[in-house]
Amino acid sequence: MIEKFLLHLANLINYSGDEQRRITSQARLEGLSHSILVTLDGYSTNFPGFVVAPAPHPSNRAFCMNEHENYYPATPQATCAIAGHLHALLYSYIRKGTKRS
Repeated sequence: MIEKFLLHLANLINYSGDEQRRITSQARLEGLSHSILVTLDGYSTNFPGFVVAPAPHPSNRAFCMNEHENYYPATPQATCAIAGHLHALLYSYIRKGTKRS
């Protein structure tokens, strides 16, 4: 599965790099991001949806609490809480000009 997924991503990168309809680098990157999220969401014909969940280092919680920052909780029984329509949500952030990290 990993090899198939990585080959798919490599093909998306190659396609995006050769895409002639999108002139700017920004447009090509948006197209590539969209295609990757479509794959994670399960709308690619070759893959099911993927569960995208945080996998923090065991020391992350204590470090973040010490620094007075939020931390990502461990997800021992991850469910599909984030995937499903990421590719559609991406464009709302692009349109708003919101930068997410």
